Amino acid sequence: MQRIVSPTVSGCKTTSRTLRFAGLTAVALSLMNAGTIQAAPPESKFPIVITEDAIMDFGSVVAPVGASANFVLDPADTVTACPTTCLGIPVSGAFTVTGKKNQAVTISFSTGDTLTGPGPAMLLGAFTHDAGASPTMDALGALSFSVGATLTVGDSQTDGDYSGVYVLTINYN
Repeated sequence: MQRIVSPTVSGCKTTSRTLRFAGLTAVALSLMNAGTIQAAPPESKFPIVITEDAIMDFGSVVAPVGASANFVLDPADTVTACPTTCLGIPVSGAFTVTGKKNQAVTISFSTGDTLTGPGPAMLLGAFTHDAGASPTMDALGALSFSVGATLTVGDSQTDGDYSGVYVLTINYN
């Protein structure tokens, strides 16, 4: 017997063991100065604005029964690690960030994120992005990039709808 994990809003049941995911919403944070309140840094004239352009969606994946499985969605909309069968259309998370022109930034993600639904929570982590090793706002003060992650499906995952939230943080360097 196989389990179908379908992290899509419109996933449909195709076997007796189907998991559907309502998409993964990012909570975008922009931090310019963490810690003690001080005089406004020069970057405060250029607030960081983060827009989520696409919600991460793993498509449908068939997970083996009796064993946990990791599914890796890369920033190019491809499930690159699929232990069994991957169906549907995966979609990477996509973001546009605006702020100070030609400014280097750091991109970081929350840890310990999970997808919840009718069964045990599933771990979402190992986030990746395609903004490069040294992301920098362009000459117009914009940066666009896509995000992927790894989803761990448990060995006895219950069928049903699952969803979750992860946090994206952008800081000026």
